[in-house]
Amino acid sequence: MTRLCLLLAASAAAQNVQHLTITEPGGMPGTPVMMGVSPATNGVKVSWFGPSGYYQLWQKYSLTGAAWLAWGGATNAACMAAVPASGGKAFFRVSGPGPDYAGDRDCGECHGAIRNSVLGTAHSRALAALQQISQDANPNCLACHTVGYGLPTGYQNESTTPLLENVQCENCHGPAGSHLANPNNLGVVPRVELAAQVCGGCHNGAEHPTFDEWNGSPHGQVVPEVAGIMASSSADISDCGRCHSGSARVKLLDGGDPTTTLTGDYDVPITCAVCHDPHAQYVHTNTLNGVVADYFSGLLFTNNQLGAVYTNQIRNPYASLITCSVSPSDSFSNVYDPGVNVCAQCHNERGAAWTDTSRSPHHSPQYNILIGSADTNLPIAQFGAHALLERQCVSCHMQSSPYVSESQPAVTGHSFEMNSYAICANCHGNVAGR
Repeated sequence: MTRLCLLLAASAAAQNVQHLTITEPGGMPGTPVMMGVSPATNGVKVSWFGPSGYYQLWQKYSLTGAAWLAWGGATNAACMAAVPASGGKAFFRVSGPGPDYAGDRDCGECHGAIRNSVLGTAHSRALAALQQISQDANPNCLACHTVGYGLPTGYQNESTTPLLENVQCENCHGPAGSHLANPNNLGVVPRVELAAQVCGGCHNGAEHPTFDEWNGSPHGQVVPEVAGIMASSSADISDCGRCHSGSARVKLLDGGDPTTTLTGDYDVPITCAVCHDPHAQYVHTNTLNGVVADYFSGLLFTNNQLGAVYTNQIRNPYASLITCSVSPSDSFSNVYDPGVNVCAQCHNERGAAWTDTSRSPHHSPQYNILIGSADTNLPIAQFGAHALLERQCVSCHMQSSPYVSESQPAVTGHSFEMNSYAICANCHGNVAGR
C-alpha cells in the first residue's frame, strides 16, 4: 500500500544526513511527506521523509493533462534526490510505504527491556490523560494521544484498537508492521530520529508551546562557527560536539564514538532527547531538600517542592553542588558525572584557568560562578545564594505559566530566557516595588 504526499514548492536547508524538518501530529509521519525543493548545482534537490521503506519520486511539467513520470528507481538509501535542470518548472510528488502499525506489545518481543521502561513514563498514560477530562473521543486530541490515529491500521477507538492506545514506540519511530513481518530486512527497520520535530508534532501550540519556544532559543541551532570546526576535524565532533551537537552528545552518552560514526551528521542541535530520555524515568536525590542555610550570609532557604527524592525523564538532576569543569580534551567517559546539574553538564568553565593565554575564555562558566567554583584565586570559594534553590538554573530560566487564551498562551520555559521576575518575589517581596 502506498500514499502520495502533497506537492510542495518550498525551500529546505541542505544537510548531509536527512532529518525530519516538519512537524506532524503524532510524531513520526505515518505516510510520505515532501519536505523541500531547493536549488542545487545544475538542478534542484528534492527531499522527503516518512516510514522506513522504498520511495519513488515522480515529476511532471504541467498539472493538467501530463502524466506523472518516475524519476530514477525506487530507493530506500536516502530521502532525497538531485534532479538535473529541465529548462522549465517541474512538479514533484513521492510515493512510498503505507502505515502498517503493530503496537508496542509486538515491539516488546525483542525490545522488552526498553518497552517495560517506557511503560513507566507519562507517554504510556497519554490516553488516560484525555479520559480524565472527557476528551478521549476528541479527534483534535487523539493523534497525539494514540498511535496512528486517522490512518489505515491506526487507532480507531478503545474497543476496536486497544493495543494502539497511548503514545508508543511507533509514534516516534514510525510504523513497524513491515519490520515485524520481516525482521531481517534492514530496509524497513523503524527510524531512530533525534530531530526535535518528532516531539514538536505534539508538544507545540498555544496550550503547550514547548517546541515553539525551544525552536527560537540558542539550543535550537548549532553555533555556525562550531559547526565549521566540526566539519573540518572529526576529532572536534567529540570535543566540541559533546555540548554543541545533540547527535554527538547522545552518541557519547550511549558509549559510542562520534568521531567514527557521525561524520556528516553532527549538525544536530541540542534537541529534546539530549536532556529528556524518551525511554526511561530517572530517580534523583534532592541534595538541597528542606531548610538550607547560606554559610556566608546566614539566609535560610526552605526547599519543599521536590521532596527528598523526585522522578522525571531528565537525564541529570536539577541541582548539585559538585564542581564541574570539563575540558574538551578530557575523555568523556572519564569525566562525565550523571550527578551534576543538567545545565552544568555544558554550562561550565571547561577547565579554563585565568593564567591561560592560549585562547579567550569560553562562554560557559555559569555553573561555576553560581556555586563559587570558578578559579577566582580567592582562599575560600563563595557560592551565590541562588545556588541553594532546589532547582538552581531552572528556577529562574524556566519559569512557566498556564494557558489562558490563544492571545495569552502557556509558557513552558523552554526559551530559557528570564522573561519574568515573578520567581524573585518569593524571596525579595513585591516585584513591582523593587
